[in-house]
Amino acid sequence: MSIEALKNALPEYAKDLKLNLSSLAQETLLTEQQRAGTFIAVALASRERSTTNAIFSEFASKLSPEALNAARAAASIMAMNNIYYRFNHLASAPDYKTLPARLRMNVIGKPGVDKVDFELWCLAVSAINGCGADERRAARQERSKPLLEDMHAWLLRERETLSRSSEVLKPMNYMLRRWDDFARFLDNGRICLTNNCAERALRGIALGRRNWTFAGSQRGADRAAIMLTMITTCRLNDVDPKAWFADVLARIADLPASRLHELLPWEWKLLRQADKPADQQAA
Repeated sequence: MSIEALKNALPEYAKDLKLNLSSLAQETLLTEQQRAGTFIAVALASRERSTTNAIFSEFASKLSPEALNAARAAASIMAMNNIYYRFNHLASAPDYKTLPARLRMNVIGKPGVDKVDFELWCLAVSAINGCGADERRAARQERSKPLLEDMHAWLLRERETLSRSSEVLKPMNYMLRRWDDFARFLDNGRICLTNNCAERALRGIALGRRNWTFAGSQRGADRAAIMLTMITTCRLNDVDPKAWFADVLARIADLPASRLHELLPWEWKLLRQADKPADQQAA
């Protein structure tokens, strides 16, 4: 199976996945090795045979034997690493958290490719495996903290060599004054490193910006904003906006004011799940 056949096998409701797969395969910000290795590593992490075969047929030939082996190693070592930290997080016995990991990870020292490429592949695999907050915190303490400490020391050292009129001094001071906020992600695995999720959530609104110009009136614009807020709230709570709107509009007129909270997307979802038969919930 080729990557094109893999895209064609996706159902219509996954149209965005098809488009994203095409754009990722043509990504120009990464080198060819970085792009191909990322696809190989995450395909192995998916553990889905047809997906892996399609990705390998498309990208394996673009990697040297050493790079292909490194991509495989990234998928292998991070599968082990992610499972260990997930177990450590879920285990109730506190003694487990103080025991040394004793995991052999020699390949990190000599991956056979540039370490930046190998770290990229490891990060991609961890994203596929779905690290928990404690896992992310442990990885950040191990890998990111030393880099940030070196960066902080370098900023302080370089700042002393600059004159007060230097253009570089202002952004350096800006960074150093906010260093505690910037480095907070090291101690909290729930904090995202970027705001990409929020940017993606706003992408649809940004693409339709020209349409919002013609709301007709201030009241029309207000209503559009309310609708977008409700749709986004549904999506954040994994609720189908169309099904939610249809049900709410059909019931809201007859629902007592004391029960209006039941129509909030998260409450609505819980009530719908409670109404489902047990066999459907298990499925």
